[in-house]
Amino acid sequence: MSNRYGPEPRTGKSFTCYSTCTFALDAFDHVGTNTLNDAIGTNNATTGSANNGVTWNSAGYYSLNAASSTTRLAYSSFTPGNGSWTLVAWARASSLPGSTHGRIASNSSGGPVTTSFGLCSNGITMTNYDGNWNTHYGDTNLSTNTWYHCVWANGTGGNNTQIMYLNGAADITQFGSNATNGGPIDVWGGNWNSAFSGDIACLQFFSGITLTASEISKMYSAQRKRFGV
Repeated sequence: MSNRYGPEPRTGKSFTCYSTCTFALDAFDHVGTNTLNDAIGTNNATTGSANNGVTWNSAGYYSLNAASSTTRLAYSSFTPGNGSWTLVAWARASSLPGSTHGRIASNSSGGPVTTSFGLCSNGITMTNYDGNWNTHYGDTNLSTNTWYHCVWANGTGGNNTQIMYLNGAADITQFGSNATNGGPIDVWGGNWNSAFSGDIACLQFFSGITLTASEISKMYSAQRKRFGV
């Protein structure tokens, strides 16, 4: 699969996307006060609204102040499942919990919820429910006020397996990621009882595709200058 830089968002800068990208949300495609547009231009029917406390920055990212658990970006629900998929986000936290459910992407109500993705001070994190909650952390301690390129690549060794990537490189060995009961994702920048504090940009989901280590590295290299990394 070859990477390409775009399609060019409607306004602002391009960012890496692949022909298989399901959708991509980027602040350069912000329209009006509360509207989110799919930057690749093919999933406009599934756009959502920016909720309480979310502001748009012309530098190309959304800021979330975590004033309440409803400070987050609402988006039409999708269920990753246990097969091949890849979730991508750039994030810069103004505060980081030590350990908790991730606050980059998850379910808004908790019923049901089987996965959460985010950042903690002890690493990039993914939590999956498979009869019990299982939390996995990367090997890099994270700092506040620092941009990170975060990738959750599922299907790295077949169904129910995952590797988390940080800044273009694998940050944990492959682990079991099986999730039961569906687990729809319908918010970025929060979960059912907490919100992310900081900035997020370049939110992408690839359905049915596990991006390779090489593709993830190229994506990071292509985007990093935009975030001063």
